[in-house]
Amino acid sequence: MRARRVGVVGAVSLFVVQGVVSASGDAAPGPPRGRPPARVEVAPGRAREHRLPALAPVERDALARALRSGQLSEAEYALWRAWSLFHLDEVRRRFGAVARPDPRAATLILRDLAGRLTQLAGEERQRAERILARPTDGAADTEGDGYAVPAVSRCATNVCVHWVTSTDDAPDLTDADADGTPDWVETTMAVLEEVWTTEVTTLGYRAPKSDLTSPNHGPDARLDVYLVDIGDAGLYGYCITDDPNAVDPSYPYWDVSAYCVLDDDYAQAQFPPPATSGIEALQATAAHEFFHAVQYAYDWFEDAWFAESTAAWMEDVVYDDVDDNLQYLDTSPLHRPDRPLDWGRGFYQYGAWIFWRFLS
Repeated sequence: MRARRVGVVGAVSLFVVQGVVSASGDAAPGPPRGRPPARVEVAPGRAREHRLPALAPVERDALARALRSGQLSEAEYALWRAWSLFHLDEVRRRFGAVARPDPRAATLILRDLAGRLTQLAGEERQRAERILARPTDGAADTEGDGYAVPAVSRCATNVCVHWVTSTDDAPDLTDADADGTPDWVETTMAVLEEVWTTEVTTLGYRAPKSDLTSPNHGPDARLDVYLVDIGDAGLYGYCITDDPNAVDPSYPYWDVSAYCVLDDDYAQAQFPPPATSGIEALQATAAHEFFHAVQYAYDWFEDAWFAESTAAWMEDVVYDDVDDNLQYLDTSPLHRPDRPLDWGRGFYQYGAWIFWRFLS
């Protein structure tokens, strides 16, 4: 029997600012309208590279050994780890026994690379930029999830969704109401707006930052979400930044804009049982990944366990009936009280979501 749910709204509101969680009996007020939210500056003279978080935890494989031995720098390691998300066979041919990346860790793996982009040069820098490019960058994103054909876009109140009408990246193009937008795209937009309403409007978290400073910012400042066949690589979705401030050492803050990529259909053929597929996979992924975009509006370099556990918690807050995150309870403080909350290895960084559920 399910335990009675304690409402988050009106009970305890958690506001995450620079790694500090504060709780209050009522929802904490957001920044006054028309004024930018307060931000914490980096200490004068402190290089931003010194503030980089630890690399996302992975298996002890050939890449990890190359990093420990000094064969690879952190930036080079981040590049090849990100490359393995999309080209695992190539990375294995180059380095040997490289573990398949955890598909749930795509956001953090790509964040590791984006944060160290300025430490790469030449062909390595170009390869990294291709991985981090938006799908609509086309030829510039040929090594990641770039569209091979022109994209179509439609915007809702807060988000813009992009898709293509041919190639493997196309979603189901059924359009029951004949309005020119496929039903699956409309479903995706509705889910994203519902997530926004819960996480931003109701709970009061910061909205994702405007991306107008990005070279390819979509139609306007709204959050861009791209539908791509990433299920063929076992990926559900990810959010990453192409904000120029992210690579500008003179920018004194840690808030950046983001864009997100979601699978184009969450087909059961690519996510067979017991994995979650279909609309429930879309809901859980949207709630989780959107919260990463929210986190970026505070501090995109939060510790991995903190970023992932709060995002996994948000799945339960927005879509309590989906229950996809129950799979992590075997690697949570409930099952392993001998592990510290921020241990972060394997699924532990996700299992810690139950702490936020307890706290809220």
